[in-house]
Amino acid sequence: MSERTYNMIGGDGKEYGPFRLEDLQEYLDQGRANAQSMVRPTDSDGEWNTLGSILSIHRRAEQPSYENAISTSDLKLSIRAALGGGWSVFAARPGLLMGASLLFMLIFACTNLIPMVGFFVRSCLKGPLLAGIYLLILKLIRMRNVGIYNFFDGFSNRLGVLVLVGIVQSAIFIIAVLPGIFLVIISVASTFGGLDWNNEQEIREALISSFVSPLLWAGIILATALACTTSLLTHFAIPLIADGGMNFVQAFRTSVRVSFRNFFRLAGLMIIIVIIIIISMIPIGLGLLVAIPFAFAVLVSAYQQLFIGEEPAP
Repeated sequence: MSERTYNMIGGDGKEYGPFRLEDLQEYLDQGRANAQSMVRPTDSDGEWNTLGSILSIHRRAEQPSYENAISTSDLKLSIRAALGGGWSVFAARPGLLMGASLLFMLIFACTNLIPMVGFFVRSCLKGPLLAGIYLLILKLIRMRNVGIYNFFDGFSNRLGVLVLVGIVQSAIFIIAVLPGIFLVIISVASTFGGLDWNNEQEIREALISSFVSPLLWAGIILATALACTTSLLTHFAIPLIADGGMNFVQAFRTSVRVSFRNFFRLAGLMIIIVIIIIISMIPIGLGLLVAIPFAFAVLVSAYQQLFIGEEPAP
């Protein structure tokens, strides 16, 4: 381990030190400090950071041991802690998070106006934009100076890899929904094939038959399930690159391993997020201004738990 030393703020608000990283890790293990304890390098006037983030940054410098440690750890997602941590982060700077989320949604909405290649442009922007959201919220959690300009941090650090991740995630999504779409096409073709389009009664019967077709619903359910599963398993590849310092392969591999181990917990968390977003759309969708940034904060809270081993301060 590094011989660099750190000072730490104790429970009484006083500054103590110097401590080696080994000492800080021991204090954390013994419960004499926690992941939110504030530390900074000895003889430094720089910013204070949480003990959890300092230890995490050090572990990342020891790749691939960091990847192996995270992939084989027994860290479990607490849905309650993720929701509570997300709300605490949102409540700390609601205006900042709403502004960043609004920018995110506006940029994505604008890509829908681009003919022919809008989906590809959106796929290219997904990685840097989502990385910017994560980095902004993580800096807020780690009590660093943060502003709306941090939303664009994903474009200034590892841009090429983040763009590639977004494209690959979109490609995986498309491949995942193909079997379900194939079943839907077969169902529609079998129902409407040879239909007399001048016979209104026959058309109505075909529409009803198509709607209740088991094959149609099997295709819809299959496409939805595979799309959600692949998105859930690969989602954290972006913050693992932007914040965790991993390369492309390490990030995808670690995201899949850890997310698979916590699949049902993550799925439950996502269901809650989706329900909150749906409710927020009533009556005219203004609730999305709160629901979307809250959802981002909850996902960052989940990332903190699963890949860093700390929870945002309440």
